[in-house]
Amino acid sequence: MEYEENIKKLNISKIADKIITVAGTNGKGSTVSFLESVLTRKNYKVGTFTSPHILKYNERIKINGVEIDDASLLDTFKIIDEKRGNTTLTYFEFATLSAFYLFSKSNLDVAVLEVGLGGRLDATNIVDSDISIITSIGIDHTEFLGNTIDSIALEKAGVMRSFKTSIYAQQNPPAALLKYAKNKSVNLLIHNNDYSVLKRASGWTLKSKSLTIDNIPNLKMIGDYQYNYAAASILALNEVLPESLSNHQEIKKSLSNTEIPGRFQYLSKSPDIILDVAHNEDAAKSLSENIKNIGKNKVNVVLGILADKDVYSIVDPFISLVNHWYIGTINNERGMNADEIKYRINSIYKNKLSTSTFSSISSAFNVAKSEQTLDSTLLVFGSFYTVAEALNTNLQNQQNKNVL
Repeated sequence: MEYEENIKKLNISKIADKIITVAGTNGKGSTVSFLESVLTRKNYKVGTFTSPHILKYNERIKINGVEIDDASLLDTFKIIDEKRGNTTLTYFEFATLSAFYLFSKSNLDVAVLEVGLGGRLDATNIVDSDISIITSIGIDHTEFLGNTIDSIALEKAGVMRSFKTSIYAQQNPPAALLKYAKNKSVNLLIHNNDYSVLKRASGWTLKSKSLTIDNIPNLKMIGDYQYNYAAASILALNEVLPESLSNHQEIKKSLSNTEIPGRFQYLSKSPDIILDVAHNEDAAKSLSENIKNIGKNKVNVVLGILADKDVYSIVDPFISLVNHWYIGTINNERGMNADEIKYRINSIYKNKLSTSTFSSISSAFNVAKSEQTLDSTLLVFGSFYTVAEALNTNLQNQQNKNVL
């Protein structure tokens, strides 16, 4: 209620002509990026709100693909701080209000909002979207969302709106999601039921009852699941802004050129260093499949995990792939200590894995990189924080090298 009062105090009545909300366990960032790419190429004025950021806070709020500048952020923070009075706001509520306020002053055609956690009680869900996308549903954030697929599905289903369309970007949705949609009179479109993706070596096709786009070039982002998110993005636009899809050639260019940091991102090649923010069971399984599919055999890992995560479910998909684990402690109060991660791994795998621990991700990354051979792949994953520290360390190393 206090959060809602702050919306009124800021005189935020409208943040965009159209609003798209994106929820899900994995794939939200990719989906937002696909939507942003298509809309900006078609000259729509689009604002995106995402989380978490990797290198700097400004990444969270973009207008037409450009991060919000420091001055605008600071002005907005000051206004919110003055208006909130004695109201206590969480970090994410403050961030969301900042985005809404900036969007309300920008005359946006479309606002794309990434849910921070769950959906039903998320700060972004205070506004009614014109369409929602649920990218995937898996086990994560169990302390907040419950420890079953159905309980998590119900939380994410909270972004749906009665008599409006929602898209589920996977097949076989949880029973709780289907029941919720039926009870709330939601038009739920389901992957491989209401639309399909046909992937070939030379490209792919999106087909639904009302739309077919053929011969789309393969995506830059690696992983078959990325095609699910791209398809859901186009289907959403077909529902609420069909005119944005008038030129299929432009759509194809937008999708095939979309990239996002930290999603199977090559930091370097020969030797290969790959960064990925995978931080839960489903994401870890998908990442390991990517490694297998591109034929990576000699793999070492820099790993950092938050304390509320299940180490086993994140590590297990890689057991047969990884030669050595360089385990670091994330530089955040939420980070799990590297020695604790090693202890949990060893307790499960009976000290059969080759591991070493470090006081930071930075030191783990530097040692792993110094020991890397040309024929090996270094994979950095486990958390957004892990990827951020590796990126910052690599940047600092380059700057130091340039100074010398």
